Amino acid sequence: MQDTREAMLQWIALCLERNAKERSKMNMDPANAAPHGFFINLDSVLLKMCEPFLDPLSGKAWGKVNAGYVTDSRRVDFQDTTKLNMHAEEQRKYLQQRRSSHEGASSSNQAGAVPTSPSPAGVGPSPGGRPSSAGGAPGAGSGYHFICECFFLTAKGLSLGLIKAITESSDVHRELPHYTRHLQEAERACQGLSGLALTMAQAQLARLKTAVDDKNQLRLCFDTVLQEPGLLRNAVAFYRLMATWLLRLAYPPLAQGQMPFVPLPEPAPAEFRALPEYFVDDLCELMLYVGQAAPRSLEGLQLEEIMIFMVVFMGSPGYVKNPFLRSRISEVLFVLLQPHPEGDMRRRPQVAASVQTLIEGHPMVQQYLVRSLMKLYVDIEFTDRSNQFYEKFSTRANVGLLLEMLWNMPAHRQSWKALAAGKSGGQDPKGPAEGQHVHLQFCNMIINDSTYLLGEALEKLPQVRELEDLMANQAAWEALPKREQQEKESVLRQESGMIKHHLTSSSIAVKTLEYTTTEVAATWLLPEMVLRVANMLNYFLQFLTGPNRKQLKVKDPLKFNWRPKELLPQLANIYLHLERADSKGTFANAIAVSDRYRPDMFPETCQVLRQLGLMADMDIDELENLAQRVEAARHQGTEEDVEMADAPDEYLDPITYTLMQDPVKLPSGAVMDRPNVMRMLLSDPRDPTTRAPLTKEDLVDDTELKSKIDMWVKQQRQK
Repeated sequence: MQDTREAMLQWIALCLERNAKERSKMNMDPANAAPHGFFINLDSVLLKMCEPFLDPLSGKAWGKVNAGYVTDSRRVDFQDTTKLNMHAEEQRKYLQQRRSSHEGASSSNQAGAVPTSPSPAGVGPSPGGRPSSAGGAPGAGSGYHFICECFFLTAKGLSLGLIKAITESSDVHRELPHYTRHLQEAERACQGLSGLALTMAQAQLARLKTAVDDKNQLRLCFDTVLQEPGLLRNAVAFYRLMATWLLRLAYPPLAQGQMPFVPLPEPAPAEFRALPEYFVDDLCELMLYVGQAAPRSLEGLQLEEIMIFMVVFMGSPGYVKNPFLRSRISEVLFVLLQPHPEGDMRRRPQVAASVQTLIEGHPMVQQYLVRSLMKLYVDIEFTDRSNQFYEKFSTRANVGLLLEMLWNMPAHRQSWKALAAGKSGGQDPKGPAEGQHVHLQFCNMIINDSTYLLGEALEKLPQVRELEDLMANQAAWEALPKREQQEKESVLRQESGMIKHHLTSSSIAVKTLEYTTTEVAATWLLPEMVLRVANMLNYFLQFLTGPNRKQLKVKDPLKFNWRPKELLPQLANIYLHLERADSKGTFANAIAVSDRYRPDMFPETCQVLRQLGLMADMDIDELENLAQRVEAARHQGTEEDVEMADAPDEYLDPITYTLMQDPVKLPSGAVMDRPNVMRMLLSDPRDPTTRAPLTKEDLVDDTELKSKIDMWVKQQRQK
């Protein structure tokens, strides 16, 4: 039996290693690797081998699945892969350290501790323990327990087999509509042709028909094999075990039943950071496929461990460094829940009821999910990917919809408010102030995204209108050369697609700003934030109510998701929410000093709101009262500007050239106004003068200079 087991493990490992290089490529050459069918069958066997210990609550895997297998195994190679949070040089040193450790211990007993019996909750010894021979014979060629061998061989087998097939299936489903559209365009192109031109067009049409037929056949083959319920349920069960094992490795107290907190304590264990990224990525790929193509496969499955896994690692960048990989986790959550733009869930019967129950009632999820999503929203700004600029908006749109859904759940809204107030509690090793800073960064990114996305869309809508008017003018359009017509049609398609994307994403960001200002307005009124909010709101109000607003009218606004009659009252509500929360007049002053403020801005807005019946008269009256306070602040500010016009240069902020209210010293020796520095740090945590790393803790109050400025201001006012 032992010989048979070892021979079988060697054969499986050989199959994996001989195919690893080719099947790991994005575009695999089928001639140089075993086919999908072989690997799907191999994966089915591997999952069957894991079946006795798949349930994390059974505890059968704990104490036997050893993370050292990834670095030390001679049976399969895990080294030539991207790690969760370990760069190449650190990995080299870590491997060298492990080899030296093993060589030094070669004469001692390497059997390791005998695992204890699992507790009823399924927790036991740390998953990172040394290999054990207890409870079953270790693989003769490795020194690792048979369960450990099965676990890691299955992880690699699924990555090369089932997950690879799922990826290619997704590519086929994504490509098929494009092929179909090209086929339809080719069919239209054949009309009216004759002679050689018709012959060439028909040949192209025949090639496209063959390509579409081939893609459809491939799609059906993938769907038939991959949507087999037993295969998917067993694969989900395996990745449930994987999620639990990763959690236990990252946070050992989980073995005693203690729930992890977010973010996890740093630094992360080296054995965790050295794990392949694809352990997490494959889990996400499978759950995305099941959630989209076969959601009924999730019914009846226990997903608590996967949910906790998502919450913890989305918000722990010290463990899963790649923001794009963490965004994949949020995508899984989005697909499973499918939040509606109005903030509720479209409760599809196919979605596992356990997922909804966990979101709504699990204490750990209630406490940390909002924070994890906000942290991801901030971190996705930088992913080191070639198309990161566009990816971040897609991720943030999904995260924004999830957050809106959570805002409408009382427990999650309470966690949100506690986070914003710096009272999040828990066992956060960085303290509640760190959570408050995450919320501040999140609010800053909301402003960045709203300003860019909506601003770009509003500036391009007049261009679309101009093209539409040209095409509607039959005489002018037909006078253009055919080539120029095609170019303008192409420009219109591209601009229309971009405008729709920008308006859709910006609507989520503006909606977030609208509902959060009702109960967590304090963050938006901070010195480093309030002027940015005022600038953004004034900028958009100029577009919607200014003299050029008619240029924003397009032929079919809903095609672009352009809803100005919804956007204008949203902006007005944000003004009112912040004004109601502001007891010091900070917001009115910020509106008045904004470069984008016009005295006729609010009267025009109120007139449009009344004419179209977009807001209650009582709210419009309140907006008019705000306009009066803004005008008063503007006149007072003008007088103060005259009084302070001759301020010495040393009293002025070197970036904005405004009189400093709260001067601070930077490590570089430069002196700046605190709100300006804090505003810059939210988007770029570096010293603006030297580009060296900078945090708010590095700022030192310049009390002597502040006293001089205060004295000078007092003297100016006395004059």
